[in-house]
Amino acid sequence: MSSKGTLMSRSPSQRSCNLKDDMSLSTFPSGARLYALELPERAEETEWRVAMHRKLQYNHEPHILGSTAGFIVSRFGLPLIVSVDGEVTGKKLYDDVMYQMHRFMEHSVNSFSSRAHDPCEDDASGYPFNLCLVDQNYEWCGQCPALKFCRGCRILPDDSKAFIPVNCPIAVDWLPIALYLRYNHSQEQACEDDPSVAETWSRHFAPSSLEHCIEKFSCPETLDAAIQCDRCEKKTTRDKVMTIWKLPKYLIIHLKRFEFLREQGRMGKCKRTVNFPLKHFDPAPFVDKPDGNTYECIALANHYGQLSCGHFIAYAKSNEDKWLMLNDCSVREVSEEEVDKQGAYLLFYERKDNI
Repeated sequence: MSSKGTLMSRSPSQRSCNLKDDMSLSTFPSGARLYALELPERAEETEWRVAMHRKLQYNHEPHILGSTAGFIVSRFGLPLIVSVDGEVTGKKLYDDVMYQMHRFMEHSVNSFSSRAHDPCEDDASGYPFNLCLVDQNYEWCGQCPALKFCRGCRILPDDSKAFIPVNCPIAVDWLPIALYLRYNHSQEQACEDDPSVAETWSRHFAPSSLEHCIEKFSCPETLDAAIQCDRCEKKTTRDKVMTIWKLPKYLIIHLKRFEFLREQGRMGKCKRTVNFPLKHFDPAPFVDKPDGNTYECIALANHYGQLSCGHFIAYAKSNEDKWLMLNDCSVREVSEEEVDKQGAYLLFYERKDNI
């Protein structure tokens, strides 16, 4: 990232951290969220801090550490970036967070509520949240000793100078009633997608067809390594083309569901839906010597899960021309509409000779 941006990650375990420029995307666990935040044009000496939304839920079970440590901390929402120059005041920090939260908040709140008022929900300051100084995990205080079990020292929303220690993040602790009535969670995902998002989705997830897969299989492929030419005696690039000369009676098609993601340095599974016919499949356009016969699907194998783990289910036709689902030791009859074709990766076809 450049000096105008920052990149942060939040893993499924809810631990957040700022990322370095040389970190590879393959180092992040599956399901981790990455946030790229663009900083406004400001002076280079301005410091920036990440502010995360935090909700403290009291744990009513007896806790040896007392009521303070009995809170369950959960983070939510999109991270915020606030400037903390040398003369920043607490009121300026609150106003900055309030401005960034404007699009996430409900502004027409019903003043009547049958919910009992909690004394800890005092919003006399005019802000529906408190800003607290926390550690890198956004769980404990970034200043107090560990034995104090402090969840974060509160920044006062006044005109006094705010002291923000170096590398100390800020937690946005929402008041329970304000979070319930004013925070609009549906607006978190409201954004304008770049055209590349739709292009990437179409390339990896848009449904394809068996005919399209066979067509791509027969397309010329340029080899990575240069090969010595017998005529010019120089190493040149070569194209490899695979064509189907003749088809057997039983045709087995293996859909390539697993591939090596070179950009991420790991193996991944392609979950794109491939539509294929169960009857009257005609591969003649892709065969050098077609015989005019069509094929009928007699079995297919499905895989659910990822590369390292998963489950297999197969569907096969019986001698009575009825579909059966084979799930471990369970075998039961299903209709043709119940055959799950989305997770298929092995297709078994039988040639039906035309009379």
